Amino acid sequence: MPRSNLLAVLAEIRERLAAASPAPWTVETDSNGVKHIRVGAEQSSAQLSVKRDQEPGDDADVEFIAMARNVLPRLVSALDGKQRSVTIEELDMIDAVASRATAGPWTAFIEEVQPIGGPSVIWVGGDDDPDMYLWLGAKIAPPGDVNFVAHAREDVPALVAAIKARLRGTSDKRLT
Repeated sequence: MPRSNLLAVLAEIRERLAAASPAPWTVETDSNGVKHIRVGAEQSSAQLSVKRDQEPGDDADVEFIAMARNVLPRLVSALDGKQRSVTIEELDMIDAVASRATAGPWTAFIEEVQPIGGPSVIWVGGDDDPDMYLWLGAKIAPPGDVNFVAHAREDVPALVAAIKARLRGTSDKRLT
């Protein structure tokens, strides 16, 4: 990817990160065995629930979403040279989590931007796959979270691939 294009992509990802709920996003399991994401570090932090239509989201999707919010700032910084090293082992772990999530692309439809007659939604996979809804507490998640999650499915693998390509061009096994 040409450097000017990479810088534009990184700027777009930074905007999505700034609009999303604060990190860390931590996976927790409730008493029914359903995984959700604790958003933010404060004691009163909110719970982000991932639903596929009316059912709980896949565990792998929940784990990917939380991981994406936590690692994307670091991946962006690694590519623009502002972050300490990222190792091949870390990138392989990120790839493994991403590979277990439902295949992309995930497409956000934000009610406030493009009214669809219902809550904001993420279209996932093919026509037969149930849509993804994000709930922050008792309300549909804000547009920044929905947009971030939908784009993360493409952003994370793309940044990991870009960093790995740079690493292949060096003898070092970490990007500094």
